[in-house]
Amino acid sequence: MNTKQTSALSIKINLQNTTKEKKLLTATQAKKLVGATLIYNALLTNNLASTKRAHDKQAKPKQNKKPKCAVDKKPTTIELTIRLIGNKESADLNFQYRHKEGPTNILSFPATEPEEFAENYLGDLALCIPLVKKEAREQNKTFAAHLTHLVIHGTLHCLGYTHDKKLDTNKMENIEIEIMQQLGYDNPYAE
Repeated sequence: MNTKQTSALSIKINLQNTTKEKKLLTATQAKKLVGATLIYNALLTNNLASTKRAHDKQAKPKQNKKPKCAVDKKPTTIELTIRLIGNKESADLNFQYRHKEGPTNILSFPATEPEEFAENYLGDLALCIPLVKKEAREQNKTFAAHLTHLVIHGTLHCLGYTHDKKLDTNKMENIEIEIMQQLGYDNPYAE
């Protein structure tokens, strides 16, 4: 990885652990995962000065405006909140925001308004730790591998990627696989 390209990017992780469990994920570990995702996204778009919203509805940054979250410009701090939660809070949030019953492994809340705040604030991720552990066991994965995959998945959602359509799903999954392999993990979708 070219350090010149990444040196202007600083990542701040607000890690909130509401579970009673310790040593699940450190801010340093989260920073590494989010950083790998942001750098890969910038390289993928072949534009290191791309905005974190480059994939939102396939929109391109306006040429009159200064690019947001520029990796190759002046130092930029990208901020993301990661909240480690239990089943009840996950179920409550899942119902409130997605109108679905029960907990879900991850919820992503991309930053939106106001523009001044959203410019460097990527968004929030809520990871349901009991469900992540259960899924890891059921899928014969390590907890670390599954958690890593979900942080990458959620970060991509905050960058504007979706899996609503088959083409979008394939694109997002391929990016996740590539980042996971760069970090030394197996393909998360392999059975």
